[in-house]
Amino acid sequence: DPLAFAHIQARYLNERSIKLLSGPIQALFAFNVDPDYYLVTLVAIVLCIRMVRRASAVETLTAWFLLLLPLWTGTLKAMIRYQSVNVGLLLGAARTNSLRAFAVLCIGSAILLVIETVLFSMGMAHY
Repeated sequence: DPLAFAHIQARYLNERSIKLLSGPIQALFAFNVDPDYYLVTLVAIVLCIRMVRRASAVETLTAWFLLLLPLWTGTLKAMIRYQSVNVGLLLGAARTNSLRAFAVLCIGSAILLVIETVLFSMGMAHY
């Protein structure tokens, strides 16, 4: 069972069951995680969309699957872990390289770093 972990979680955590249609919407609009989870998610979505025309079918399908799997559970809590091992996304990102996109990613990451630093200095540690 390739989704064994998700099925086991569904038995013990009602919020972690797979919901194909409502899960991604619930995950994106729950606002119950730190902003860096949203940044990783949005960058992964943009890269997956760009991969549709520029990368191989296998890379694109694996990237989309590992992007949608945590979204289908209705939460973004595991998104960073999933995307850190998303080999299809990394290979596809290399094929869709763009200096402008890289600059936007760097600026967005710097802004996020400043926000996280301010929150941490105020005593609000990472979730």
